[in-house]
Amino acid sequence: MTSKWLKYYCVVLLLMLGMGVARAQYTVPESGWYWNPVIGGTGVNMEFQDTSMPLAYYAYSSTGQSAFFTVQGTYDVVNRRVVGDLYTFQGGQCIGCPYVAPTAIKIGTATIQFSSLSTATITFATAQGTAAFAVQRFVFTLSYYPTRS
Repeated sequence: MTSKWLKYYCVVLLLMLGMGVARAQYTVPESGWYWNPVIGGTGVNMEFQDTSMPLAYYAYSSTGQSAFFTVQGTYDVVNRRVVGDLYTFQGGQCIGCPYVAPTAIKIGTATIQFSSLSTATITFATAQGTAAFAVQRFVFTLSYYPTRS
C-alpha cells in the first residue's frame, strides 16, 4: 500500500513540474512605449495581458493633424506576431469638455511581427497602401532628456 501511494505522489509531482516548465517557456514581449528613433514625433504603446494585446499608435494625419490609431489582437506565441484591424477615430471629447463618444472607423489591418521581446516590425495596410517600420522598446533614462539651464 505504501509503494502504491508513493508512485501516485511521484506521478502527481512529475505532472506538476511538467506544467511548471511548460508555463515558464511561455513569454510575451515587453509592454510599454515603443518608437523608431528615425521617425520623430510618433510613438507606439503596447500592453500585453496574457495573449491579448491592444496597441495605440500616435502619429499625424495626411493633413498634419495629430492622430491616434488602435489595433486589438491576440499574440500568436508560435509565430511571435499580432494581427488585427486598424482603427482611427473622429469626434470625441476634448480636454475639460463634456463627454462625447468618438466614432471608430476601420481603415485597414495591422501586423506586428516581433523579432525579440523588445523589437518589432509594424505593417499597416490601408486603402492608400502599405507602410512598414521597425520599432524598439523606449528606455526612459535621464540622459535622454536635454539638460535644462
